[in-house]
Amino acid sequence: MTPCTTFLRQFDLGFACLEAGANGEEVTGMSRTRTAKTFMLLAGAAGIFG
Repeated sequence: MTPCTTFLRQFDLGFACLEAGANGEEVTGMSRTRTAKTFMLLAGAAGIFG
């Protein structure tokens, strides 16, 4: 497993835990972090979203 894949999987698992008990404001706050932006950049580059 590559470091990119490891990061994507760890972020996804962490976000799933957060999302389960978070309100909309907390999810929005998480989406504005550098980590979330990095996730979107790497996922797009890896072709995960299509």
